[in-house]
Amino acid sequence: RGAAKNFFRRARFSERIWHGDIYDMIDIFYKTYERDFKWIYYSIASIRKHATGYRRIVIALPRAEQDLFDRSSLDGLDFEIFPVDEYGSGYLYQQWIKMAATDYTDADIILYVDSDCVFDKPVDLREALGGKIELYYTDYSKAGDAICWKAPTERFIGREVRLEFMRRNFLAYRRDTLLAIRKAYPDLESMIMGSDAFSESNAIGAWIYFNESDRYRLVDTESIESLESIGRQFWSRSGLDSSDMEEIRRMLE
Repeated sequence: RGAAKNFFRRARFSERIWHGDIYDMIDIFYKTYERDFKWIYYSIASIRKHATGYRRIVIALPRAEQDLFDRSSLDGLDFEIFPVDEYGSGYLYQQWIKMAATDYTDADIILYVDSDCVFDKPVDLREALGGKIELYYTDYSKAGDAICWKAPTERFIGREVRLEFMRRNFLAYRRDTLLAIRKAYPDLESMIMGSDAFSESNAIGAWIYFNESDRYRLVDTESIESLESIGRQFWSRSGLDSSDMEEIRRMLE
């Protein structure tokens, strides 16, 4: 992972968010694998069509599958691809890589996008993520099946957690938040890979709630009529059926 630092380049002035006397760089981060490549090509196409205000697309994928990825999908875009030596549970390893995103990008703000997520309308990420980043939560008593993440998150944070923080996709966090978590949990990789369940969104959300609530805009979903989103998430396990394809085509027209 240390070699990743050799790829970091300074952002162009126009691609940073102005906050008083500092600028914040935004990178879009994916952790993908061969089964989801057919999805990520459309996700990348939607970035090309609709997204501005970011610096770079960063993609982590299994080293054994790197030659299967069509890099031409990224032609003309600023990007970095990092092959990783995946092991153990693919799901848990994905969680670890997301928690370790600061090893692959030096951006001030990291926007996580899943392979089956599509930007469905024009968005300037400098405006969408300007100021305090919004973090939505719902009380677990009203979070339905998401109750499954309560116990794993409590084991991680070491105290009772009443709130669920994976309320939408296209979640973004500050780099220094992720670094603070890594410092607090030096054995984070083994903690995740040795667990039976982990949710990076809930782990980070709970950390922010208990330690950095003044640095984000925390929003109770019960206080709003609907969740704002900068894109649409599909379901990768649907296999990209004809109805998915038709809807994606409309988004990219």
